[in-house]
Amino acid sequence: MSYIFDIHGTTVWSPALEVGDAYVRCADALGGAFGAPPGFDLISEDMVEIDVDVFQTFVGRLRLVSAEAPGQIVLQDLIDAILAPSLVMLERAGVSLDLLQDARVADRVARLRGMPR
Repeated sequence: MSYIFDIHGTTVWSPALEVGDAYVRCADALGGAFGAPPGFDLISEDMVEIDVDVFQTFVGRLRLVSAEAPGQIVLQDLIDAILAPSLVMLERAGVSLDLLQDARVADRVARLRGMPR
């Protein structure tokens, strides 16, 4: 079984249940820590509809916090674990992304572009 992430009715990611659940919990935690909720509407225990505008704000906040903490390796790794798949989901939803500002994140996004839909 998989966990479904939809934006405007289009599935942008469908990882294994455990992966999806962990992603949602971690994204919620980071959203709370940095004052920007991820914009998830839990349709069922294995499906999320994402409010793309709220999600873009959340992703922008993660990028800003990461950029402002270059010496905080643990913080950057925690953020990157959520940021990279989030950027892929936005990309799949047709949102134009500027990944040139951070080669580390751009590399992670490139590796995740093959994640299941």
